[in-house]
Amino acid sequence: MSSTEDASIEGLVYTPHGINAEDLRPLSLASPQINVLALLHGLHDIRISKRQLNLGAHNALRAQRISGSRYWLSTHDEVKKAGGLVNHFLRRKIWTMEDVLKEEKRRNETLDIGSPLADIRDIHFANLETVFLGQPVLMGFLKAFRGNHPETIGGENSQNYAPPPGPPPSHGALSQEYHAPPPGPPPGQNEYPPPPGPPPQHRASDDPPPYHDWTVIPDTALLPPPPSIGHEASPAGNASLSDADRAHVCITCCNCLHELLTESQDWCRTYPLLRPHQPAALHHDSVNNGNIELVKSREFQGGLSKAGLGSWKGSTVPGGRDACLLGSLPCYFAFSDSPLVTGIKKVIYFEVKVLSYGGGRGGDASSMALGWSALPYPTWRMPGWERGSLAVHGDDGRRYVNDTWGGKDFTNAIQAGQTVGLGMEFSIPDTPPDYGSSPAQTPSIKVDVFFTRDGVKESGWSLHEELDAQNDLGVGGLDGQFDLYAAVGLFGAVEFEVNFNRNHWLWQPS
Repeated sequence: MSSTEDASIEGLVYTPHGINAEDLRPLSLASPQINVLALLHGLHDIRISKRQLNLGAHNALRAQRISGSRYWLSTHDEVKKAGGLVNHFLRRKIWTMEDVLKEEKRRNETLDIGSPLADIRDIHFANLETVFLGQPVLMGFLKAFRGNHPETIGGENSQNYAPPPGPPPSHGALSQEYHAPPPGPPPGQNEYPPPPGPPPQHRASDDPPPYHDWTVIPDTALLPPPPSIGHEASPAGNASLSDADRAHVCITCCNCLHELLTESQDWCRTYPLLRPHQPAALHHDSVNNGNIELVKSREFQGGLSKAGLGSWKGSTVPGGRDACLLGSLPCYFAFSDSPLVTGIKKVIYFEVKVLSYGGGRGGDASSMALGWSALPYPTWRMPGWERGSLAVHGDDGRRYVNDTWGGKDFTNAIQAGQTVGLGMEFSIPDTPPDYGSSPAQTPSIKVDVFFTRDGVKESGWSLHEELDAQNDLGVGGLDGQFDLYAAVGLFGAVEFEVNFNRNHWLWQPS
């Protein structure tokens, strides 16, 4: 802090993780008065599960308006890398100033100082009111500080001295004794030119390597596509954090991730995936004929009845919580259906028809999802949300692969009256594995997922597409090494039909 002529004090508020904006109100009541010259507060919203690490842009804007700082430096917003288990739960919301102001105008909040948070119409750079610097280096700020407040840099007693006129003492005497160098080369200088040709023992191999033109841009068309961008949350999300805590470990953080605490039982670690086994001939024939039953989960609220061989009809009650129905038998037996065993590809598929949402009233939040899962699976979670499962969700049209968060953009929402299907194709890779590569780099089985709507194959993706190393959790349990069961997720009031019998499918394999 530094004192000014009117006995007030100028200070800097440095809070890299953020301070509750309301805690800055006592600054305006201090005696002598404290004028906040600069606020150092980050924009980004960073959290781990339920614990907030950086308070983020909304709090920062409130803090600036309450403190009245003339400068605002965004700080502690650099990208932080974490490894291990923490990396899965670390979530960052990146804000720009434009996004912050749009969000605050949408909230339309007003402080007791009588001004909406996002009202900055009276702020200009010229009159040195609030200036948004956007992560400048500290030296840049100090230069601005010195230019506008020179009296505060050196304290109250600092004085400015100009150099005395003329040259320094004895400069003139030295200039009189100076003599120009004598003409010609210095004594002993060799006046003979060097002999022609390279020096003795010079070889062509001693030449430097040829120049590489780094300005040439390579052809990026030959590179693989970038990984799909995942979302932190679904806009149609309906599950609570407590439901997620029951299924997987929940982590909190204090002092920048230094203390980790387990909050709930890690269900998926307690119940590992079941290893595949040789199926009985009767079970294998039943699956090939589409004779599969749907098993009610404990969370399922509604009715379910068999409409024919491999055909099921059901409904759930309004306000029903998430529930996952699983097939009674795996459609893919890893022990006997793997293309590494049979030498041919294997396709699994089933269809779901949505008869209605919301019990016909239209006011109930409801939807469905169809997918595939290895067992065991937490049936209070929608398919695709936990390990060993994938799904396409009808409310947001996104695809989820072992994804607890917001999924990836994939297709349009599934509407009432539509019939949708989800299939997986297992085949031998086009390129055999390289002996020098690890199994993680070269999958032993090629897996493609496809989605149909009203009998037409609409889109799909490769299970082994390039993944985001920080957010994607891999494809464990889905790569042909485990048995896979059909999975139908439901919440709210939904009327539906499920068909495993290929004779009733709208889409027919070629």
